[in-house]
Amino acid sequence: MKFILSLFFACGLYFGLSAQLLVEQPYTIEEYVSEVLIGNGVTATNITYTGSEEQIGYLSGADGLFSVSSGLVLSTDHATHLSDPGCTDSQFCNDCAGAGVDADLLNVANSVPPLIGQGFSVSSVNDLCILEFDFEAGGDSISFNYVFGSDEYLTWVNTQYNDIFAFFLSGPGITGPYSSPSGFPDGAVNIAQVPNSDPQLAITISSVNNVTNTEYYIDNPSNSGICINGYTQTFTASALVQCGETYHIKLAIADGSDSALESFVVLEEGSFSSNAIDIIADASIEGAEVFLGDTTVVEGCNDAVFTVIRPDDTTQDTIYLNVYGTATMGGDFSSVFSIVIMEPGQSTANVALGVINDNVNEDPEWVTVEYEYVNSCGDTILTSATIVILDPDPVTLFTEPIGCIDDAGNINLSVNPLSGYGPYDYTWDTSENDTLNNFTFNTGFIPGSATVTVTDVCGSITDATISWEVLDDFIGNDETICLGQTSTVPTTGGTGGFSEILTEVEDSMGNTFWTSIVGASLDTTLISFLDNLDAITGLYDGLYNSGSGGVGSIEVQLIDGCGSVTYSTITVEICELEFYNVFTPNSDGDNDTFEILGLQGYPGSKLRVYDRWGTLVYSNSNFHGAWRGLNNKNSPLPGGTYYYTLAVNYTGEDPLEYSGDVTTDLSVEGIVTFSGNVMIMR
Repeated sequence: MKFILSLFFACGLYFGLSAQLLVEQPYTIEEYVSEVLIGNGVTATNITYTGSEEQIGYLSGADGLFSVSSGLVLSTDHATHLSDPGCTDSQFCNDCAGAGVDADLLNVANSVPPLIGQGFSVSSVNDLCILEFDFEAGGDSISFNYVFGSDEYLTWVNTQYNDIFAFFLSGPGITGPYSSPSGFPDGAVNIAQVPNSDPQLAITISSVNNVTNTEYYIDNPSNSGICINGYTQTFTASALVQCGETYHIKLAIADGSDSALESFVVLEEGSFSSNAIDIIADASIEGAEVFLGDTTVVEGCNDAVFTVIRPDDTTQDTIYLNVYGTATMGGDFSSVFSIVIMEPGQSTANVALGVINDNVNEDPEWVTVEYEYVNSCGDTILTSATIVILDPDPVTLFTEPIGCIDDAGNINLSVNPLSGYGPYDYTWDTSENDTLNNFTFNTGFIPGSATVTVTDVCGSITDATISWEVLDDFIGNDETICLGQTSTVPTTGGTGGFSEILTEVEDSMGNTFWTSIVGASLDTTLISFLDNLDAITGLYDGLYNSGSGGVGSIEVQLIDGCGSVTYSTITVEICELEFYNVFTPNSDGDNDTFEILGLQGYPGSKLRVYDRWGTLVYSNSNFHGAWRGLNNKNSPLPGGTYYYTLAVNYTGEDPLEYSGDVTTDLSVEGIVTFSGNVMIMR
C-alpha cells in the first residue's frame, strides 16, 4: 500500500437547497377546503366529510420530489404514511373503514376492465375517504390539478384489487349517470378521467401504469421522495359551469375489494379555481432541470420570465401589472416591465424581468408581480408570483484527500464545489472521458498531478490541481536506548506516523498474539508508547518511554497510515553516567534541568546540593537524574554555582563507567559517591 496526499484545498461558502416532503394534519375539514384547496374565483360552502380524519392531510415541501409541490391529501389509510420516516407506515389509522357503501364509486371501478381488455371485477369499495362541498364559480369554467398514487402498484395491476377514486360533479347544465344530492336533480359526472380517452376512462392502477397509458405513470418501487410504490403525472380536472350558480362536487377514493395497501389522491394547493387568471414565474436555465427552485435569478446568469394568463382573449387588452419588493425597478430589473399588451386571440404573454447585474454585493432581493382581473360575475381576482434575485457566486472547490494508492496503483480523485450554482461540468486533464466530480485513476505508481476545470450553470469557471506522491518503502530500524530515556521509534519511508503499534505476547495457554502497547504500563512491558495522535493525520507519532520495565529487547510491529507493516527491535540497557555542569531553568523547554543521564539504571541514588557557603539547599533520597533548580521548599534558587554529591548504589566488579567533570569516593562499600559543581543561569 502506498500513501498519497492531496496538496490543494479551496474553501468558501456553500449555497444549496434541499427539499423534504412532509404530510401534516394541522387543519379542520373546513380549513382543508377553504385554506388549502380553493383558489381564485371560487367560494365553497356546505362542506362535509366521510371517513376518519386521519385519512386527510396537508402535503408540503415536495418540490422536485413529487408531481405537485403541495396540496390536500385524501387517502385510504393514514395520510401521514406518505412522509413516514423509513416508510414503515408506523401510524395506525383508526376508523379507516369509512361508512356504508358507495355504489357510484364501485361502478366507476368496474367500468375500467372492459375498456382496457381485462375481465377482472371489483367486489367492494372499502376505507372510504369522501370530501364534498357546494361551490360557486366566478367564471364559466372550473379546474383543479391532482395526482393519484398507490402501493398496489405494480403487483396488483389488472386484478380485483383495483383501487379507485372519482370526482363527481353535479349542478346546472350537468346531466350524468351518478347520484347527486337533493337540489341537484340531474345526476353527476366523473371528471377524473385519463386525458384524451374515448370512451372516457377512469383513473385506477389498472388504467395508468407501466403498460397502459405509460406516459402518465411514474414508478417508485424504492419509495424515493415519497412513501408510495407508484404515482401519476399531474392531471387537470375541468368542467364548464355557469357563472354565479351553485354546484356540488364529491371527491372520493377507496380501496378495491379489500382494505390492504393504501392509495391516495393529492389535490394541488390553490388549484381549484374558476377561469383562472395566473402569473407563472420561470427562472430556469436550459440544461438545469430545476435551477434553485425555478424562482431564483442570479445576476449576470439567468433572467426571469413571467407568463401572464388571462381568461378572456376576445379583445385587445392592456394589462397593468403591480410590481413591488426590495428590488428596484430600473436599478435591479427593467423599467419597462409593468405593462403587457395582449392582442385578440392571445390568452398568454411572456414578459422578461430584465434583471440587471449591478456588480454590487447585496443581500438577496425579491420582486413580486400582481395581476388584478374583474371576471364576468363582477368579482375581483388577484394573483401574483415572486422572484428572488441573488448576487453572482463564483465557484470555489474542495478537493478530498486522496488517501492511499492501492495494490493496483489506483487512487480516488474527487472535487466538490463549495459555491457557485449547479449543475456543474467537470473536465479533467487525465482523459477527455473523465467528466465526473470523482473517479478512480491509475497512477502506474508514478508521482504526478491532475487538474480539473469546473464550470457552473452560470458560466463561472475555476480549477484545482491534485498532486500525489509515491512514497518510499516503509522500513523499521533497530534502536538501543538507556534505561529511563524517551525516544521515537526509528523508521524510513511510509506515511510518517503509525496507525497501530503492537508487540507479540503469550497468553496463559501458550498462544502468541500481537497486541497494542500504546499507553501500556511500564510495570508490564519493557517500553510504552505515548498516546500522541496527530490532529490532521490521526496517526501516532511513535514516541515511547522506558523505565521501570527494566532492561532487555522487544520487537514492535509498526503499521503506517496506509496499512504497510514493518518491524523494529528496541533494546533498553543501563548506560554510563553522564554529568553536565550548566543548566538554564527558565521554562523555555531547552536545558531546563540539571540532568545525570543513565541514572535511571541505579535506583535509590541520593543527591545533595549545597550553596557556596556549604548550606544544604536541596536533597533527594531517590534521585532519578533531573533537578529543576528548586530548593526543598520548592522555591527557585538564585543563579550561581552550587556543589553537589551523588551517592550511587553499585556492587559491580568493574568500575562504574561515567563521563563529566566529577570526582569519585569509593570509601563506603557498595556506594560510589560523585562530587561536582553545577551552575544555574537565569
